[in-house]
Amino acid sequence: MRYVRHLLTSKGPATAWRRLRAIFRQVGPTERVMARTLQAYVDLVTAFGARPTFPTPAVVAARHPRLIRRLHERGVEIAVHGDQHVDMALLAPADQADHVRRAVQRFRRIGVPVVGFRAPYLRWNASLLDALRGTFAYDSSLAVYWEVAPLPPATAARVQRVLDFYRAQRVADGPVLPVVENGLVRLPVSLPDDEILVDRLEWRDPAAIAEVWGEMLRRTHAQGGLFVLQLHPERFAHCAEALRTVLRQAQAMAPSVWLATLREVTAWWRARSAARWDVRSLGEDVWEVTLQAPQEAVLLVRTRAPQPDWVPWVDGWYRVPAHHVVLRTPHRPTVGVTRDVPRGLVDAVRQAGFPVEPATSQHGLVIAESDGSRAGLERVWH
Repeated sequence: MRYVRHLLTSKGPATAWRRLRAIFRQVGPTERVMARTLQAYVDLVTAFGARPTFPTPAVVAARHPRLIRRLHERGVEIAVHGDQHVDMALLAPADQADHVRRAVQRFRRIGVPVVGFRAPYLRWNASLLDALRGTFAYDSSLAVYWEVAPLPPATAARVQRVLDFYRAQRVADGPVLPVVENGLVRLPVSLPDDEILVDRLEWRDPAAIAEVWGEMLRRTHAQGGLFVLQLHPERFAHCAEALRTVLRQAQAMAPSVWLATLREVTAWWRARSAARWDVRSLGEDVWEVTLQAPQEAVLLVRTRAPQPDWVPWVDGWYRVPAHHVVLRTPHRPTVGVTRDVPRGLVDAVRQAGFPVEPATSQHGLVIAESDGSRAGLERVWH
């Protein structure tokens, strides 16, 4: 009943009724119906050589342990979606910690490992993140909104209410990337998702949904970022063709797109974040750059004078076939930062993959405090 009350207050009677009807049709009232929907969902994704991540409330997993174990055995990642599907941002810190503890215990009892968390309704706060640290490797509750579909004023106001509820950040020109905050990897979720398009906007055309998601994918690809698509099982039948279209587009892109679970992205981001740069001067306007990183890491150089064995990437970037390169440039090939730049911005630039050093007269690109946190990162990226 708590979930029904939330639907009525957050979505209104008409939208709440559609939501409940979709849940009943696609994932209830029996496990057989739910299993059939989830199997079709997994079959579609695995046909493209990928595996999905299913955030699942712990109480649901406890009611259907055999189904959850079968999904896990098929390579599906199960993430924790709260203990119960409640707005955890409204709970006191002690209650949040208790919910997290109970959820982990339920999954342990059914024998399914969990390393990630997504808050119900994408609603989080600082105390919830504190409760997750030390228990989970990642959190995927932060929402980012892509303005990819022009909306009339009345509709835009409806969507804005949803974004305010999610506390979604609007995507600017810079890439959407994971970020490590005090040891917890945060993986942003891209909106508009199925809930906004189907429930709020009442879109019924799979091609129109695919066009919005495809545009989000294209922009993410151009920026070299992370695209986390949220599609709830109860809307899978309605959005299956849109999902198939977007996966087909992703599979055809060059440079290639990595279709991965959130667990895999987290493991890679942690390994990548441990990479180190070694930059040495070999004489006037000559620099030796060495990247100490996992073998899978790619060294990219942006230049108008690429060497013959470099492979074109995107937007003037080139892939160097090794982790070592000699560059000829009058400027030191790193990003210089002044002492007054906030540490958060320095960390964001470093996590985006750029070598960062204290600013000197040799730097051609310097970030100062006046650049602001977001503007500074976008300036470096472009």
